[in-house]
Amino acid sequence: MQREATGDLYVLLSLCRTEEDDGLALVRYNARGMRLSVEPFGLNNGRQERGVALFLRPEGGVYIVAETHQPPHQSTTPPADDAETLVYAYPGVGTPVFVRAGTPTNTLLLGGTLYWAANPPEVVRFSPSQSAFQPLQDVDRLLGLSANVRSGLLSTYGWIGTPQGRRGAFLVTAAPDLPATLQTVGGSFGYVAEAFPIAPGNLLILRGAANETQARMYHEPSGLEADKIELRVSYGDTLYLYLLATEPEGGATLVRLNPATQTRLWTVSLPSTHIGAWTVDAEHRVHLLENWYRLSIPSPF
Repeated sequence: MQREATGDLYVLLSLCRTEEDDGLALVRYNARGMRLSVEPFGLNNGRQERGVALFLRPEGGVYIVAETHQPPHQSTTPPADDAETLVYAYPGVGTPVFVRAGTPTNTLLLGGTLYWAANPPEVVRFSPSQSAFQPLQDVDRLLGLSANVRSGLLSTYGWIGTPQGRRGAFLVTAAPDLPATLQTVGGSFGYVAEAFPIAPGNLLILRGAANETQARMYHEPSGLEADKIELRVSYGDTLYLYLLATEPEGGATLVRLNPATQTRLWTVSLPSTHIGAWTVDAEHRVHLLENWYRLSIPSPF
């Protein structure tokens, strides 16, 4: 879901049909909540489509990123092997403006250019004027891609090796240059769940246990540990980093970090709380959605 400066709101829907092609639909609302248009697409192309991301284009309209693969009964290979990433540019969603083989992990828009990490391991860059692909031969699986809009740094991360003996890996580069030097983390950490580039030589790295299915997460030097740790960034007038650590049985810990030292500025404990979604606004206020309740935590500074 994205909102333009005019107030128009765009919502991307994935359409699942039992006996026909899956497809997508873009729904547009005005600032008063009135539905302006519904545009279905990708329903009769012989492939199953899933919406991945929606971004506002600098020149107006939106980019839509979708993943497609052949239906299981038509494919002679596993769906991941014939997956493609499609980019649509609205207005005009009848035909994709870009197609690339592979399954996207996450997608971001930086300086009007789309970037995403994909498997087989690759970083892809797309803009109307130029596209580029950087295969990562030394990486076995990519889990994501992060960007710092202030420094223009990109990072991608995942793991190398086999499930029985693998190491977390990450690389950092300056956009729009994609090649970079691969780095690994030591110890018993089997994958890097996120590597956010704060500045050259300063990365916040969230590490995962040796078995990815266990998803036990760690952050150092602050010593935060939980079943799941998520990162949010507040740029505003000052850059701050926020970590939310949660456990499946409930309970959460919210931490704000000093980016320069990665030490804690403050910590909030939320016992017996199940967080469904959360975000940070430009004024450094954290908004948490707990089931049907909304909690807002202002900065104590």
